[in-house]
Amino acid sequence: MAPKEPERDGSLHHDHGSPKAGRRLNPCAQSDTEEAPAIGDQRESANMTRTQRAGFTLLELLVGIGIIAVLVGLLFPAVQQVRAAASRATCMNNLKQIGLACHNYHDRYSQFPPGIGYYPPSKTPFGNALVHLLPDLEQGNLLSPPRNWDEEPLYSARIKIFECPSDVSPAPVTDNLGRIFAPCSYAGNVQVFCQVDQTGIVTFPEGKPVLEHSFPDGTSKTILFTEKYSNCTNATYPIGGSCWAYSVTGPDQVPLHPGFAISWNFGSIGPKSKFQYRPNPKNCDPTRASTAHVGGILICMADGGVHLLAPSVSGDTWWALCTPSGGEVLEPEW
Repeated sequence: MAPKEPERDGSLHHDHGSPKAGRRLNPCAQSDTEEAPAIGDQRESANMTRTQRAGFTLLELLVGIGIIAVLVGLLFPAVQQVRAAASRATCMNNLKQIGLACHNYHDRYSQFPPGIGYYPPSKTPFGNALVHLLPDLEQGNLLSPPRNWDEEPLYSARIKIFECPSDVSPAPVTDNLGRIFAPCSYAGNVQVFCQVDQTGIVTFPEGKPVLEHSFPDGTSKTILFTEKYSNCTNATYPIGGSCWAYSVTGPDQVPLHPGFAISWNFGSIGPKSKFQYRPNPKNCDPTRASTAHVGGILICMADGGVHLLAPSVSGDTWWALCTPSGGEVLEPEW
């Protein structure tokens, strides 16, 4: 008779109704009494984690600021160059219009306007060359009714075409008699518009230059107009600059004429009178031409052409371009 097998514990293999059937206890397992996190709570926790990770560390912020600063540093010179080019283009156009007005005047009267004198043929008004060019610059209303240069409605009027955007001192100027003049960024060549001797000294302000007769050196080799600071002073000349209507002659005059190559002193004519390149307006010679443009000064020739003259040009070449009948031979740099 076979021995009786021991009785098996059916609770381990057959009692599937027990929740603990076939399960081993895990001390690390979550207690049956703890509730599992709700789905909404899980999503909220995930969102908070992502939000925290979206921020920048201090290092990342500093790097970003540094990159932006470098980009701004690279772009700023480019923006400045664009602005300078635009200002120079406007200034060049102003000089072209003034030169064209001078030629229109010549077509009517068979001469250029005088440095300082009367307006032919009516003999009014009295003033400098720019005053006489007003009708040809669409500013003839300033002369109606007929006015001389020293009447306040005329000399105080600001005219856009007479002001260069690059002029570092475009403000009204008070002369030694307390009159407030409108500024001007340009000046006429006194060696052309006035009567001068062989050394360049002014003998009479009312010149009558005529194409081609008055330009033996050639109209393409003689400056007619160029740039000049509207406010330009120094210890010797505490009042100085360029005012488009200023036409004083005699003992009361100060260097406010819209002219250059004037024989104020031995440094204001000849090779020493070469233009000033970007001077400080408070340490500036008002008897000489001056420019604030980068790269040189703009000059309008007697033939109407406008060119940029480099600051490296010699004093001899500069003076050769100022004299209409000096007979000088221009250097290759021109």
